[in-house]
Amino acid sequence: MTSIIDFINYIGVKIMQDNLAIAHSFGCLHRNAKAYIVDACRAWNLTYSEYVLLLRLYEEEGRSQEELAAELDLDKAAITRSIQLLEQKNFLRRETDAKDKRRKHLFVTEYARTQQNELQDILGTWVEYLSEGISKSEQDIVVQALTKLAVRSGEADFIGNVRKRIRKEVKRS
Repeated sequence: MTSIIDFINYIGVKIMQDNLAIAHSFGCLHRNAKAYIVDACRAWNLTYSEYVLLLRLYEEEGRSQEELAAELDLDKAAITRSIQLLEQKNFLRRETDAKDKRRKHLFVTEYARTQQNELQDILGTWVEYLSEGISKSEQDIVVQALTKLAVRSGEADFIGNVRKRIRKEVKRS
């Protein structure tokens, strides 16, 4: 009997260790990527948030502040600060919507266009470095899995799930 309990305890500890290792790996990837990008962007005096915002605008100009805030999962105040700083640094400009004067659309400046390739290469260089020694098929699997995890994490409803558990426990009692 003791050996079965020991085995179950071992499995529980092993699962917890694996989960902690995964969480630690996600944290390391995020911290190291952020540190790399901040260091690489020193020449332009760009923060991590400004860099990410700028890359999004390179993909599709004319987005509103609200659209970017939702897409990047940032509050409006953080987006507004980054936009103001990018304007001061001559990377973007705002245009008022013709139909709704409260709505602003964002566009990169000519200066930002001249810096685009070099700025985009920063992220490309980081991904190349991380991918070294990993086959194309493994890279594809990692990208697919990370995309699924990111989507799933955004759909998490922790409060709702806790409420569901409580309701189940109340029904059982």
